[in-house]
Formats: sequence, C-alpha cells, structure tokens
Amino acid sequence: MSTHILPWPRPLRALPLLFLPFLALGCSGSSTEPEGAPPVIESLPRPLTSQETLLARAGNDFAFDLLKQVAAAESGNLFLSPVSASMALGMAASGAEGETFAQMREMLGFGSLSREEMGAGYRGLLELLRNLDPRVEFEVANSVWLREGFPVKPDWLAFVGSSFDATARTLDFSSPSAPTTINAWVAERTRNRIPTIVEPPIDPATMAFLINAIYFKGDWRDGFDPSATRNGPFAGVSATASVPLMRQEGDFAYTAGEDH
Repeated sequence: MSTHILPWPRPLRALPLLFLPFLALGCSGSSTEPEGAPPVIESLPRPLTSQETLLARAGNDFAFDLLKQVAAAESGNLFLSPVSASMALGMAASGAEGETFAQMREMLGFGSLSREEMGAGYRGLLELLRNLDPRVEFEVANSVWLREGFPVKPDWLAFVGSSFDATARTLDFSSPSAPTTINAWVAERTRNRIPTIVEPPIDPATMAFLINAIYFKGDWRDGFDPSATRNGPFAGVSATASVPLMRQEGDFAYTAGEDH
C-alpha cells in the first residue's frame, strides 16, 4: 500500500481504515485440536501493553467498517491488507501536528494516545507479528520515499525509523527511473507478488510515498483434501451459481447469534 502525502491546505477529514485482526488476541485456555494436528497458538508470547491493546482493538473495528464500505463500492472478490493501511496512515499521522494530528488520531480510533505512545504500540505489534508463528513466513517492511528537495523534519524520519522500522530515501520523482526504484523495493519485499505499485509518471503534486509491504505464506491448520472438492450452489448477492466447494469433516469451534 502507498500513501501519497500532499500539501494540506486544511485539516484532514476522517478517513476509513482497515487494520489486521491480531492473531490470538486475548486467547487462552486448553487446546481442543484433534490428535496429530499441528499445534495452535493459544496465547501471545507476552501480554500486550495498553497501547498495543488499544491499537489492535481500534484497528479491528476499522477493519470491518472499511470492508463494508469497499464492498459497497466494488464488485467481485476483495483482498485487503489491514496492517498495511494502518502502518502507512500511522506513519503519516506521526508527522502531523495540531488539529490534523488530532483528527487522524481520532480517525484511527486511538483515543488520547500521544505520538510517542502510538509509536511504542506500533513497534511492539510489529515485533509480535514478525515472530508470532515460526511455521509461517511473514515479513513486513515500511519505507518512506521523498521527492528531492522536499523539506522533512529529521526528527520525524528518526521516529518512523524507530517505531515502524522504516527506511527513508530521497529520489528525483521527475526521473523515469524513480517508479522503477520504488517498485523494485516492493517486489523484493513481497517475493515478486506485487511487482508494481507506482505507475509512471509520478504526479508533480506528490511529495512522498509511505509504503508498507507484506509477505505471508502459511499452510491451512486443517488442510482440505483436493479430491473432496465438489460443485455446489453458492448464493451470491444477486444470484446463485454452481461453484467448486472445498469439503472436510471435523469438530470445529463456532459462534452463533442474531447477527451470525
């Protein structure tokens, strides 16, 4: 995900955001997994701090809010990266001041957290995400790309470096090689799953790109046997179609209620 930072002539209005529902948040207790199944993460490696808890819970609320809005505006399958949106907007918010900072913090759902508390929360969650499950490949990287000659406070660059582990580079955005350089960074961090994120030419009004890149690879905890796949009816928004449906039998936890 990239966030274009432009000159702001007035305070930002509230923006929707999608965050990552953190794995095993608040989960504890004994496992009920079938014999021979791979172990499940029953709890986090350490308790979450108050800042981390607030960031995770607020982000989860925005995750579903944004999904609803995007689903209403788009058709077809949707694939969204919650943590990418949160970290890119978090880096942008950390560089804002006054009313703009207050509105971005409110939009993110972070209450009265200070800039330093937000940074500590992001840093802690980033460390947890990178080391949560040794059985999966999960890499996350942040970067800041600045237009040559655009003034930026060194303190902010130091802050995003320590809080988001973000690297910063200055480029001549008018050069045809600038998009290639940025895209090469994203492609490397995503194992070439995302080869292009910036299309040339770069808009002259764009002063910076704040980019988060994520790579995830993991197997199903309870895998599906491909030979068990059968066609069956699937009810869409406007019609029912026959589609291939994965199948398996087992004992799985679920929730039920008026809204489910």
